[in-house]
Amino acid sequence: MPTSPATFLNFAAANYLLLHSLFDAKDGLSETQLLDLIQHHRDENDSKPASTFETLQKYRIIEPMPEANARYEMTQPLRRFFEYLLNEHRLTTPAVIQTYLNDLERLSTDLESSIRDKNHHAIEQILTDMNSAIETIRQDSQTNRLGIIGEVIRIKSNREQRTIRERFEIINRLWTRYIDPLDNLINIHKVMDATLDRVEQLLQRNEQEFERDEGLYWKFQHTLARLVRMRRDIRHDFREATTEIRPLYEKLRQDSDIAKGASRALEWLDKKGVKSLQLETRLSLPTRHRSEGLFSDAALSAFMLSIKGYRATPPPPLTVYLGNLEHSFIDSTELIQRLHTALPIDDLLEWLLVEYTDQSLHEILRHYNAIYQDPTSDFSFANKERDDYQFANFKMTAYPIQLKKYYGRNQI
Repeated sequence: MPTSPATFLNFAAANYLLLHSLFDAKDGLSETQLLDLIQHHRDENDSKPASTFETLQKYRIIEPMPEANARYEMTQPLRRFFEYLLNEHRLTTPAVIQTYLNDLERLSTDLESSIRDKNHHAIEQILTDMNSAIETIRQDSQTNRLGIIGEVIRIKSNREQRTIRERFEIINRLWTRYIDPLDNLINIHKVMDATLDRVEQLLQRNEQEFERDEGLYWKFQHTLARLVRMRRDIRHDFREATTEIRPLYEKLRQDSDIAKGASRALEWLDKKGVKSLQLETRLSLPTRHRSEGLFSDAALSAFMLSIKGYRATPPPPLTVYLGNLEHSFIDSTELIQRLHTALPIDDLLEWLLVEYTDQSLHEILRHYNAIYQDPTSDFSFANKERDDYQFANFKMTAYPIQLKKYYGRNQI
């Protein structure tokens, strides 16, 4: 008599730690080890270990290992269930996915035949099998994505302190066994799209034909919706897995090549020695003797003899300037008063040069610019031709400015 699900789940809940230990025992347990494990996890109110051992076999939780005497392991369906619960993802190869696709194509052929025969019972059964195959492909794709991303995270963290070559071997196995073949299946040869397109067209075409049969109509719709979701999820899973693994794969491949080359070079040096590299020949630079710019030893000796007994004399004293060191500046207030008295002025620069002959040219031009920039200045250019101005040893050329009014708001 089969075990009811409720009874099985109650037993699993009461003995979870025992089942977890059975799951961790990848290589199986002998009967003695299994009884000790049951005794270790048994409560005081539980039955005897032998009774629990019989229950494990009765509920098909354990089974004998092949070619082993009195050695047991967890059954595969329950192991897969624990892998799902503990997020320990077992990767599915593209070859297995190809088998599911072939199964879908075969089911499509059977569905067409059943539709022609109007065998409603067979149509329902085939659609149910299609749903199962579609969901299996989708779940395996999701498991592959999570498994690959988890492995990439473990390789990046490198808590096991693996070498570059060991890490590259793990990533290379994932790439060559799962990513690259799946890329051929999805993007390059597009075998998956070709198969799924035929299945999708068949479902869409017959969905309308069974519109009056409400039961079959909804079954066609549900299968079609599952197919569309599966196609979307597969591409999403593949894209995410590739995005995670590709940079790490490229980096570890480069590092592995460098490490492999360095290892081979060291092996060569160990066997042949450093001289086998012929570094002197390969790395030598062309040189030639040059004596230009050098003086002879005799000239150097003569110079040293000439300075023998030399005594330094004190330097001449600095000449102290006793003249007037004060700088002269134009007083702004006085300048404004002079301007007001002289307004209007036909040529501003000429007027400044005449009025302040005792000042420097720099000081005169500074005030000339201040008057020109002052917004209160009312001026105009006298003509379109430039005039020449002479001041000491300087000669200047400028357009004459006629100053009519000036209030002197700028700080000069």
